[in-house]
Amino acid sequence: MILPESQIRRFFRHIIMPEISGQGQKKLLESWVEVCGASIKEIMPLLYYLTAVGIGKISCNLINDFGLEKLANNLKDINPDVVVVNSSSQDTEATGNETFFKTSDGYGVKIIMGDRDFISERMQLQQEADSAQVSVIAAAIGPWQGLLHVSRIQESCDIDFMNLDDLIIARQKCLSSEGMVLSYCFMGALVSAEVVKICLKIGKTPNKPLFYDLLSMTFSREGNGDFNVCEDSKHIELLAKKLSDAKVLIVGVGGLGSPVAFALTSIGVGNIGLIDGDRVELTNLNRQILHSTSRIGMPKVESARQFLEELNPSVDIVTYYANLTKENAMDLINDYDVIVAGLDNLPSRYLLNDACFFAGKPLIEAGVLRFNGMGRTIVPKKGPCYRCIFPDMPSSGNIPSCLESGILGSVPGVMGFMQAVETVKIIGGIGKLLINQLLLFEALDMEFRVPSFRKDPRCPLCGKKPTITALQEYETICEQG
Repeated sequence: MILPESQIRRFFRHIIMPEISGQGQKKLLESWVEVCGASIKEIMPLLYYLTAVGIGKISCNLINDFGLEKLANNLKDINPDVVVVNSSSQDTEATGNETFFKTSDGYGVKIIMGDRDFISERMQLQQEADSAQVSVIAAAIGPWQGLLHVSRIQESCDIDFMNLDDLIIARQKCLSSEGMVLSYCFMGALVSAEVVKICLKIGKTPNKPLFYDLLSMTFSREGNGDFNVCEDSKHIELLAKKLSDAKVLIVGVGGLGSPVAFALTSIGVGNIGLIDGDRVELTNLNRQILHSTSRIGMPKVESARQFLEELNPSVDIVTYYANLTKENAMDLINDYDVIVAGLDNLPSRYLLNDACFFAGKPLIEAGVLRFNGMGRTIVPKKGPCYRCIFPDMPSSGNIPSCLESGILGSVPGVMGFMQAVETVKIIGGIGKLLINQLLLFEALDMEFRVPSFRKDPRCPLCGKKPTITALQEYETICEQG
C-alpha cells in the first residue's frame, strides 16, 4: 500500500484524480517548502492550505515569528503528519533549510511573500545564493492587488521590479488593512496550488508574472496598465465601520465556506451566520481549513465557531446546525445583508438562488470541481441570476458524484476568498462587482477568465414571464464543495 489508510481517507479527494493519485500524494507528503515572510499574519492562509493539501515539511523564515508555535500546533491538528520548523533564527535567508531537509526524497520550493520592499530584498538574496537549487515563488502583495511569479528549478527568477513598484504604489492612496488582508488570503491559496503543481510536475507555469486587482477583478500577464488607480478612497475610509455593522450569512461551512468565513472574520465583519447540517469528517481536511482532526465528528458550524472566535473574538458568530430547506430558507436569510453560498449540491444552489431573489438579497455564488472554479455575484433586479445560466436542475445522471470526481484543496480556497472579496465590495459600496460576469479559474494553467453574460429574458425566475413564483425543493444529490 502506497499510503496508510488514514492518509488515503484524508486525501481521498486528491487521490481519486489521476493527475495526483496515491503516488502523487506521497510525493507531496515527502516534499518541503520554505516560506519567507514578515510575520505570521501575512503567511497564515498560505500555511493552512499548504498543510491541508499535504505538504510534509514546512519551514518558516520570518522577521517576526511571534505566534508561530501556536499556529504550528493548529496546523498539526489539521494534518498530524506535517512538520513545521521555525528557521527564523537560522542563517537560511538565501539557501533555505538545507540541513533539516537534506534527507527529504521529495521536492523543494521556496516561497517569498510580502510587500514590494520585502520581496525586492529577499529576491536579491536568493539570486546571490549559489546553492539554492529549488523552485522559487515570489508573491508580492499590495492592498487589493498582487503579483505572482513562479520560477521552477533552472529557470530565471528575475522580476521587473519597476513594474512591481508601479503595481503596489497604485493602491497606496487607498491603503486599507482590509484590502491587504484579503490580498494575502487570495494569494496564499493561489501559491499553495502552484506548490502542488511544482512538486508533482503537473500543469503549466507561464513565463510572465500574474497581476491581479481584486477591486476590479482584473487579471493580466501583460502588466498592470489597465488596473484602476484608486477611485474609492472615500468609501474605503468608511469600510471598517461598514464591515463592523454588517451581517453576512454563509450557507455551508465546507471547502468554500471555510475561506469565506476565515477572511470575513479576519477583517472584522461584525456578525457572521453559519448554516450547515453536516459533521466534520476526515475526508474534509484536504480543503476545509476551519476544521481539524481533533474535531472530527463535531457539527461543522460548532467546529467553525471555535476556530473563528479564536481568530477574532470581537466578531459575533451565530450558528445554525441545519440543512437549507424550502421551509427554513426565507427565515434564515431574512436578517442578513449579504448571503454567501458555500454549497456542495446543486438542489441547494437552486433553492438559495430562488430564496435570495424573492427576498431581494445579494448572493455571492461559487462552485469548484477538480482544478477549476467558477464564481459570480447575483444582485436581484440588477443582473442575471443562477437560473439565467442554468435554467433547470439537471437530471441526477448528469451530476458528478463525490465518488467520481476529486478536488485540489487549494481551489475552493481561491474561489472562497474571491467570494469574501465580493462580499466586502457589496458591503462597502466599492469596486466593480461580478454582476454581469463569470470568474473562471483554471489552476493547472493558473489562468483567470472573466467573460460577460446577460440576463436571460426567458429565465423562469427573473425573466419577463416567470414560471417559478414560489420556492421549490429537489432531491439532494452529492456534488463537490
